[in-house]
Amino acid sequence: MISRSDPALPQQVLQSTTGRSQADPVVDDDWARRHGWRLITPDDPEWPREILEEAFMMIDGDVAVDGVRGQAAQPFALWATGEGTLDALVQRSVAMVGTRSATSYGREVTHEMAGELATAGYTVVSGGALGIDTAAHRGALDTGGSTAVVMANGPGVAYPTANARLFAAAATTGLVVTEYPPLQRPARHRFLTRNRLVAAMTQGTVLLAAGYRSGAVNTANWADQMVKPVMVLPGPVTVAEYIGCHKRIRDGAGILVTRALDVREVLEPLGVVDTDRQLSLDCAPSPVQLLTQQQLKVYDCCGLPDDGAVGVGSAAGAGPAQGGPEQIARETAMPVTEVVRIIGELENVGLAVRDGARWVKVRT
Repeated sequence: MISRSDPALPQQVLQSTTGRSQADPVVDDDWARRHGWRLITPDDPEWPREILEEAFMMIDGDVAVDGVRGQAAQPFALWATGEGTLDALVQRSVAMVGTRSATSYGREVTHEMAGELATAGYTVVSGGALGIDTAAHRGALDTGGSTAVVMANGPGVAYPTANARLFAAAATTGLVVTEYPPLQRPARHRFLTRNRLVAAMTQGTVLLAAGYRSGAVNTANWADQMVKPVMVLPGPVTVAEYIGCHKRIRDGAGILVTRALDVREVLEPLGVVDTDRQLSLDCAPSPVQLLTQQQLKVYDCCGLPDDGAVGVGSAAGAGPAQGGPEQIARETAMPVTEVVRIIGELENVGLAVRDGARWVKVRT
């Protein structure tokens, strides 16, 4: 262990930790109790031991040296406030992350997806930032679900301040969590360190908007190292906020998802969620798609209401009218009697109407 007198310890590190170097744990604990926070340690029943040990690959109490297990350790303890119980909340949880400069498309999809996942019993975990994080937390709360905010600062500091009420709302059904001590201010490196916890305390991470360089991509990278699935929402190809998303999809480093059911299909046991069946229900076939092959041939040869041949029959010296039985029979190589029978079927389902000596399609 490096001592504070070690000359190899960078001076800027010493300066950055001076404010906490004389911290009194009794004072911290007293402050936390007075402000509704509690300290969760590995000895506490609330400690999410299984999911953290799996993420950081604890083996007989030792951290493995490969992958993320050699790059970062699990927290020593966590400060938390809220009505939720940490170990219970993370049993069925999903991280939803993205850029702060989110488009309306990203925020709307995130809000809807988070709400549907929360309704399905998932805890939505994110970092409490503006943009996608905020949309994810609000989506869960607006459906009466649970959300967990993992902060990059200590208790007693609301960052961003605009989300102070959101954090209070999150605590009513879920939790606000941090590994930093009371009154610790946020810093750039703490956001990146925090991201490992967002990935660790969930079954998978959904990347909902990310530029080429993005902190949200950092969270997805942690999920990769922890061997947890990363799901990615595609966006408009002309929008810079989705370059990082599209790169992951292109590189095969993310599973394309467009709705909550896609996310559930990835996270839940095989066969529990059938997205194809749901798509069949959501995207019912049109009347035209229900036609038989013979009916479709006749339908395709019917005229159009605005093709300039309205109300006309066969003129002297002219061929059969477009949409007339003779013309349809010739183009389909079907007997006229069969054509007339099928036209009657099309009329019955509202796909064709008579117009003089011909039949025209009804717009659907």
